[in-house]
Amino acid sequence: MNATQSVCQRYGALSPSRLIALMVFATTLCVRAGNFANGPNAIAMFPNNINLCRTQGAAVSDQWLMVWNAGTGVMAYTLTETTAWITSVTPSNGISIAGTATAHRVSIDATALAPGVQKTTISILSPGTTNAPQDVSVWIDTLASGTFGNVFLRHVITNTPGAGTVDNQIAADLDRDGLLDVVAAYANVIAWWRQEATLIFTNMQIIDGNFTGAMGVDAGDIDNDGDNDVVGAAQSASTIAWWENNGRMQFVEHTINASFAGARRVQLVDLDHDSDLDIVAAADNAGDIAWWRNDGNGVFRTRP
Repeated sequence: MNATQSVCQRYGALSPSRLIALMVFATTLCVRAGNFANGPNAIAMFPNNINLCRTQGAAVSDQWLMVWNAGTGVMAYTLTETTAWITSVTPSNGISIAGTATAHRVSIDATALAPGVQKTTISILSPGTTNAPQDVSVWIDTLASGTFGNVFLRHVITNTPGAGTVDNQIAADLDRDGLLDVVAAYANVIAWWRQEATLIFTNMQIIDGNFTGAMGVDAGDIDNDGDNDVVGAAQSASTIAWWENNGRMQFVEHTINASFAGARRVQLVDLDHDSDLDIVAAADNAGDIAWWRNDGNGVFRTRP
């Protein structure tokens, strides 16, 4: 009995996660895949897509592709690709009998790729199967600089909102154009950035520049007039306040509590299920969590 036969007999049906775990042992490895059934030969593979993100000039590690026969017969197959940055697929062919799977190493040289997205496919060919050919999508997203943070691109709205640390931010449609704007609390300021086109933001617009020690912010339709208002918590001022949006992005301040010592966080939520937004807030110095009931018109009563 050879090593391949031993692995196939020992492990039986394997999930994709167990298949991946076994790939590290050899370039070519035969295991028995779980999803095959009595029926004609058909190509099965895992994964269906190979998606990679990298910064320009960074190397890309080898990837793995599992191929097997989802039927009960003998399936001979080949893998083909024509892209210059895929340097090899090893082995480039295989034979699967009723669920035996082979791991194929996909080697990639992306060092010369320019910033942007590059796409290609690896085709799996097998005459006489019910679903040939099958394509595995391969794409590489190359970033000129910065980091992906796994698979996310960083898009800066502003680098210089003013002196101080940005302590809290939320997304809300303040101008009722169907696009989410950004609202933030920092230093002594409550401000917002309007999304004027898809993912394009204007310069900062001040809602209140004298909200001392602004720490918390949220937005919602407090007065039930169809537009989103803004509520904030100021730690140094020990204040919970809200700003009424008049529908033209002009904001009028209303103080809810000016003695909530060390006010830090604030949230709008309908606590009493009367279809209007109440306020919940937390304060460091007071050591309190409190809520204020909205009468439906933006008038609040304390409910500790």
